[in-house]
Order: sequence, then C-alpha cells, then structure tokens
Amino acid sequence: MAVYTVLDAKVISGILKAYDLGTLQRFEPVSSGIENTNYFVWSESEKHAVSQWVLTIFENLPEASLPFFNALTCHLSQKGFAVPAPQKMKNGQLVFSIQSVETKHGVLVPKLKGAAVEFPDIALCRNIASYTAKMHVALNDFEIIQNMPHSLEWCERLVKVLRPLMPQNDGLLLMRALERYQDYQALIDSCVQGVVHGDLFRDNVLFESREITGVIDFYNAGKTAFLFDLAVIANDWAVNFEKLPSLFSTNECAVKDIRPEDIYDEQKLSALVHAYGSVKLISEIEHEAWPRLLELAAFRFWLSRLKTKYLQGYQQNAQAGEVIKSPDAMKAIMLAAMAR
Repeated sequence: MAVYTVLDAKVISGILKAYDLGTLQRFEPVSSGIENTNYFVWSESEKHAVSQWVLTIFENLPEASLPFFNALTCHLSQKGFAVPAPQKMKNGQLVFSIQSVETKHGVLVPKLKGAAVEFPDIALCRNIASYTAKMHVALNDFEIIQNMPHSLEWCERLVKVLRPLMPQNDGLLLMRALERYQDYQALIDSCVQGVVHGDLFRDNVLFESREITGVIDFYNAGKTAFLFDLAVIANDWAVNFEKLPSLFSTNECAVKDIRPEDIYDEQKLSALVHAYGSVKLISEIEHEAWPRLLELAAFRFWLSRLKTKYLQGYQQNAQAGEVIKSPDAMKAIMLAAMAR
C-alpha cells in the first residue's frame, strides 16, 4: 500500500466518472504497505451522501491475473465476508485503466471499517483462526483455481539469484532452507488443498470492538495447503512481542542473540490450531505437516523480503510509505520453526 503512482484530483475524478458513485469530495494517499499504490477516496452523491473507497493501482500484477482475485473477493463477499470486493463500473467492468508512463490497471473497493491490532492477544488469535477456517469452508465451492505464485520453482530461482548477493552464512542458510523444502514438499502436497489468502499478517485484518470487521489484500491468494494460511498467521500473531519488541519492528535487527525458543508463544500457537480445528477438521497428515508449514511460510516471506532488499525493482521507487520489512525478523522466525 505504498505510493508508487502519484494521482491528482483530476485523474481520480476522471476515474470516478466511470462509476455511479457521485463526484470526488477528497482523497489521500495510503503510505503504509508494500505491494500496490492505494488512495483513500471520498465520493459525494447527488443527495450529498458521502461514501468511502479504496482506490488501488496494481504495480506488479499482470492484468490477466486480476479476474481471479476479483472473482475470489466477490465470491466471499456474496457469502457474507467483509472483504474488498471490487465495485462495478457503469459499463459492468471491474477493472479500470489509467495511462501514466505506462498503462496501469486498478479497482475501486469499499473502505472497510476497523483497524489492525498491533499486539493481538490469545482471544484475537482464536478469532482470526476460526474466521480463516470459515473462509476456507466458504471457498470449497469456488471453482476458479490459480496456484500460489510463490512455488518451489519460484523459491529455487530466487535462491539462485540472491545467494551471491548475501553474506556467506545467510547464503548457506538459504540453501539449507531450500533443500529442506525440497525434502518436505511431498508432505505439504498431501495436505488438504484449496484457495488460501496467503498473506494474513496483522496489518491485513481489521478489528472493531475486538471483532473482525474485514480482511484485506488478497493479492497473494492461490491454491496450496489450507493450513498454509494458519502458518502465516502463526508466524506473525503467535510470537512473543513482549520478549522481542525490537525483533518484530519494521527496522533492521540483529538476530544472532535471539534464541529459537523465545520466538513463539506456545499458548497462542495452541489456541490457533484448536480454534481452526473447531471449525474445520485438521487431518492427521495436516498435524504432521504443521511444523513444516510454519517453516515454509517463514522461508517464503524471508525470500520475499530479501528480494525487496537486494534486487532492484518497482518497490525501490516508492513516492511515499515504508516498503522494506525486516528480513532478519523473518529469518529468526524461520530458524525457530526449523528447531521445532
């Protein structure tokens, strides 16, 4: 949600004209996040009713992939989940285009209520776990399939590029993590599969009065083991914030003195698994694969953060917003998962 494409009132007003939502009242850039450009937009109808929207410009997603994500959020919205389903334009289309240096595509979605919680407790961990399980059940009849973009092949290609750019010890750890993934991939593949969110970090879940009011940012979604979602949650929600405040900040940090046993909050981990399993049965194979899924989720996000740190790309051109999340934090979580 960092800003890469700068829009002015004239451009946003032009986009709004394609919708039946009234005229632009005001707008502001959203400077937090990583992947896309986002603006909060307020529109005013002829009856002076004001509505709030999020205008998203996709910076890295090909146009051909957008129908999957739009269909996914529309499917969940129709089943009663508070998700950012795209608004239809007057012509019935869901995706608009603008011309900057190049043609870019975007959507307009409702602005959901609530705010992310920085330090979720056990009760909030149970909430997101059961919500995720219900979402997975609701996706059982979702017929459009797209595999997770961060596959084993993606990991192999990225490790090959990144390793020469990194300190030797980190490069060796990268190879070790990849080899372990190659060994346990068959176990992951034997788990129950389906479309998952893929990025259920704390900043993508909104709360109001301790109840979930929305889940956002589905642009890492795809088919994989259902429990991958729970593993992503565990690696961000079920950690010892109190013991490790610096480790889980957005700043770079040293992890050499962090003990793996200090990373996870075991009560929160247990609460996540039990709350999910109370809604959607966890099979014996999934229980067996659970530690590997924790490791895999951490490995994939460590790679993503290393990519942003070491490789030039559009994220280095942000006009506003923090786009670098600490690779060291995710490395520490991965080491803790390996130790399990």
